[in-house]
Amino acid sequence: MHRIAVSFVVVSVLLLALQAAGLLTQESRPRSGDIDRDRLTAEALDEILRPVFINKMADFYVAGAAIAVVHAGELVYRAGFGDREVFREVPVDADRTIFRIGSVTKVLTGVAIMQLVDQGLLELDADVNDYLTELDVPRAFEEPVRVRHLLTHTAGFDQIGTGRHARSRAEVRPLREFLAENLVRIRPPDEVSSYDTYAITLAGYLVEQVSGHSYEGYLRKQIFEPLEMHRSSITVPPELQSDVATGYEFRGQWFAQDWEFMNTDPASTVNATVTDMANFAIMMLQGGEFRGRRVLGEASTRAMLTQQYTNHPDQPGYGYTFWEDRTFGVSAWSHGGSMTGYGSFLYLVPEHELGVFIAYNQESGRLASAVLSKLLSALFPKKIAEPELRERWTRPIDLSRFVGSYANSMYNHGDPSRGWRRRPFDLKQKDGALVFQGAPAFAVGPLTFQREDGLLLSFEEHEAGGIRHLFVNQAVYEKLP
Repeated sequence: MHRIAVSFVVVSVLLLALQAAGLLTQESRPRSGDIDRDRLTAEALDEILRPVFINKMADFYVAGAAIAVVHAGELVYRAGFGDREVFREVPVDADRTIFRIGSVTKVLTGVAIMQLVDQGLLELDADVNDYLTELDVPRAFEEPVRVRHLLTHTAGFDQIGTGRHARSRAEVRPLREFLAENLVRIRPPDEVSSYDTYAITLAGYLVEQVSGHSYEGYLRKQIFEPLEMHRSSITVPPELQSDVATGYEFRGQWFAQDWEFMNTDPASTVNATVTDMANFAIMMLQGGEFRGRRVLGEASTRAMLTQQYTNHPDQPGYGYTFWEDRTFGVSAWSHGGSMTGYGSFLYLVPEHELGVFIAYNQESGRLASAVLSKLLSALFPKKIAEPELRERWTRPIDLSRFVGSYANSMYNHGDPSRGWRRRPFDLKQKDGALVFQGAPAFAVGPLTFQREDGLLLSFEEHEAGGIRHLFVNQAVYEKLP
């Protein structure tokens, strides 16, 4: 699989699968936000989750998986399924088995930045260059790249995609050296979002510059140790290596995948157990505290789980590194991750102090989608099954101005044939509707369309009056010439 963006793939697959199942719509709202607390016992959760894990792991050829569910500051359920090593039939242990969490690493970097904000060592509105001594972010636009832009995917960097990998841990490049060659600004900050590996990597380098510690050392001392995440790391220590799940791809049979070394550690490469990540989730849901210890300021925790940017008022946006999630009409926040042979998903519902972390040794979002669909349907049983659709736009509308080729903005603009490549798709019209991903979307406003499953398509015009962007959830699609 060619990864056009490490965790954006997993998040996109999850969102699309929920849409297809009728579980994710922009207009859908539950009749009641109440959670079914009777189902938040270990026994009830096991009854809900064990069948879907066993069945869907077989359907999707996932070798091993684990899940942790937290509620009201407690770990209420954890379980492992399948094998972390299929050829030796070594089972997954939720407390011991270490998975690669991929881009869920980004939210840890977000916490590190916000800790430094709490200490007065960083200001969110400051120019990033104010803190850098051996690196200069290009001054390509009048508006500088500010610290907050790094956390909301709005810095405006090109998503190049090449040069992120190293052949071994010893060959991983220093963050300053990698960033000096790969920070290319292509748009002013805050113009639109684009899921940004380079901005988060720069945020990790900022942590190093301001704290005086290596990024890995900072995570260990300021996040892993206070959260008792004793089996979490970037470089897995020798005594824990035997507990790391082997990553697999299934092509008629299991193929073990090579370990992926990245030059983008702050965006990509934390390894953890699901119970370690449960501690992280508890901290985020308890206002930055964990077992009586203050890890992150309450205001900073709240800011991370509050919308800080959206491309359009109708669409969900970003907190600081977290994705806004409207799946069941409650205020939820999430982040997905993938590495070669691994996938993970973190899902938080602050209103109900509910958190879920899922990890597995296959690079795919389908298992997380199936598990969350089942779990959230059980915990929020009073949701409206049918989406609430807006009234159709009755005035004449020229569909031809929306028709054409579009591409996700996350590609190498400097050379679309290399790295993260531009993969255009055609938006067509049929029977008075636009056809998006095979389903018709009807006008509900001059620049807004909606499918029967409730999904909203929001368009943006450029100054000359033509269509510039299409926004669908957090995805930004550029209209191509």
